[in-house]
Amino acid sequence: SSDLEIKITFDDGSECTLNRDGLYHSSGSLSPIKLLNKGSAFINHSFVSRFHNARNSEEIDLWNVFHKDILPFWLPPYSAEYLSDTYDNIIALCSAEKKPRKNDPGLVTAINAFNNSLKTLIELVNLRASGIYNGFLKEEDDKDLIIKLMFIEDNNSENKYHEQFFLRYDGAKSLIKPPKIGLQVKEDGKDIDKPQTYFNEARQTGIALAVRFACLSDYPEPGSFLALDDMLISLDMSNRECVLRYLFSITNKYKIYLFTHDRSFFELI
Repeated sequence: SSDLEIKITFDDGSECTLNRDGLYHSSGSLSPIKLLNKGSAFINHSFVSRFHNARNSEEIDLWNVFHKDILPFWLPPYSAEYLSDTYDNIIALCSAEKKPRKNDPGLVTAINAFNNSLKTLIELVNLRASGIYNGFLKEEDDKDLIIKLMFIEDNNSENKYHEQFFLRYDGAKSLIKPPKIGLQVKEDGKDIDKPQTYFNEARQTGIALAVRFACLSDYPEPGSFLALDDMLISLDMSNRECVLRYLFSITNKYKIYLFTHDRSFFELI
């Protein structure tokens, strides 16, 4: 039935309702359930595949990965709204029957807040991802990598990387133009133009996980968790051991739910 729902009441009197349309809260503040999203993550093999889902001739653009898999779990400092919600609210505002003007104060403020928060997240990834990969996720004989997220401007016809990005509103077309998030990888100081064709699947998986793990909070809410659903299904056991090294290093901060149908991997863990 379409009208079925579950209501949850917390000790402070706040409520949330779960139905087929999603999770709704009785107040504007974050409920205990929604706070668990802060720093938590759901990662499966599809996430890893989407991370490098670009043709050989294309530059990697990670915006859809961030929008779907990372921003719903990123709560900017001093904010009561996850970054994915901020983006969705901007889209709703620009899709309203009465379209906002390009210089509408509310729209300008919301877009600037989104851009600044995403910039903070990207800077955090760039600070951490290489260390996570080189310290935990690569095999002993592999070379160290420098992993960096870059931003590609929509109006740049040459499609080169820029350390700038914009979520922009095209007032003439009443459309939001999302940012493009590129991936730059260096090996021995050499730029790897197409990581999706240069590296084997094990190293591609390590790069994807390094970026995702770099987004995790150092101070997650009590009860925050990682749900990992056969995300290593295509890796051999030695590469899986590299990922396990990292997971075991954060068990003091996160509950980890790791699902696998591989009995030998289960016994290794």
